[in-house]
Amino acid sequence: MPKVDFHIHTNLSDGVYTPEEVVMLALKNGCLEIAITDHDYIDDYSALAQANNITILSGIEFNTSVKGMHLLGYNITDMELINHKIDSLKLKNEDIAKQVIDMMQTAGYDISLSKVIAYLESINQKQKRLDKRQLVKYLIYMGYAEDTLKAYRTLIGKYQPFYIPNYKISPEEIIKLVTEAKGITALAHPGSLNKQMAELTNIVSELKDNGLKGIEIINGKMKPKAYYEAIAEKLKLLKTVGSDFHTADKDNIGIEISDRLYEPMRKKLIKK
Repeated sequence: MPKVDFHIHTNLSDGVYTPEEVVMLALKNGCLEIAITDHDYIDDYSALAQANNITILSGIEFNTSVKGMHLLGYNITDMELINHKIDSLKLKNEDIAKQVIDMMQTAGYDISLSKVIAYLESINQKQKRLDKRQLVKYLIYMGYAEDTLKAYRTLIGKYQPFYIPNYKISPEEIIKLVTEAKGITALAHPGSLNKQMAELTNIVSELKDNGLKGIEIINGKMKPKAYYEAIAEKLKLLKTVGSDFHTADKDNIGIEISDRLYEPMRKKLIKK
């Protein structure tokens, strides 16, 4: 059975490993076709793919303004268009992350912008723009939270003392942006929306009307449900699969799938 993985994160967003390390793990697990889909970041991995004899799709995962809804972008030709839009959004959210740091410092926490940046540099995870995901790494390091979930639920998430909402763009805007960049979008981990089949079908149908092309029917972070595939079939959407890999401690790269699932993905996503 083919083994693929079209939803993987690296240390360029909230993953742990570099793209090179992710490739080594994929090859070790017998996975020869993958997509690197970092949050709000896309890069060209063609040289890395060629050097390691592996197929790497340059993808991206977008956070949206709808709670629990993330969208995956694939086969994007105009990466510059995507990164320009994303960087303008990240600049706004960097200011928010700095405000959160100031609030926590005023409240007596051992934190400052320079300390956060120094820590991120020490673990080789400093990005061009600071965001809350990077801030969380520092909070965990300092022992202020056990893990990412606790950091949001007790400190910087909604209804918590240091919450400031991020700027986000709507699903419709994201689909339009990816379409303009000559790519396609798929709904990531539909289980995160916490909807039953009828309501989820209506939501996905509206997204399709706006240009959505696929839906993730298998994701390592959600419980499998047969109706995800049923929705894809009903709405004639591409079915995608991925581990949602972040760290080898909790995730495994590679999803074994049947030829029935593999062939449509290969034809739509993998450019030979």
